[in-house]
Amino acid sequence: MMITNIIGGLVAAAVALTSAAQIPSVKDGFEVSVGLDANRLDLSALPCDPYYDGEHMMVPLRAVAEALGYKVGYNEATGEITVDDDYIQAATLKNGSASVTFKGHLQVINMSRETELPVKVTIIGGYTYVPADFFVEFFNEVKIENGVVTIAPQMAYIDGVNSYGASLGR
Repeated sequence: MMITNIIGGLVAAAVALTSAAQIPSVKDGFEVSVGLDANRLDLSALPCDPYYDGEHMMVPLRAVAEALGYKVGYNEATGEITVDDDYIQAATLKNGSASVTFKGHLQVINMSRETELPVKVTIIGGYTYVPADFFVEFFNEVKIENGVVTIAPQMAYIDGVNSYGASLGR
């Protein structure tokens, strides 16, 4: 009987350790800058900083999306999370899944499609984390340098000047 209790306790401890290993350390030190002005997000209220899941940087979905001007919604009945830029497309995703469904808003170009993220969407402490590259689908550039994840709209230049009047510096 005693051996059974010991074995049961060891199994429970192993399960707890395995589950805990999937949750990143609370503060890895990564920061997130968003937008053309590279404004740093205040992530102090989140349960953890952005973190690596294998080779993929995971960032807090709502904080980044809303800083970029997107609407984020959650359907409690279905568990679906939506991110909508209100102009080009909306994405629907779920916790524990790598599948993303995009619904295009444009009538001229069909932006509707299904795609797979490189890692699954994860909820930690009530906050959804997605691979930073998810935002590339919304025409953003993602850079990770010196502990800072920068996510900003892609810039197009015509004759060396972008739509904001900035020059390539030629």
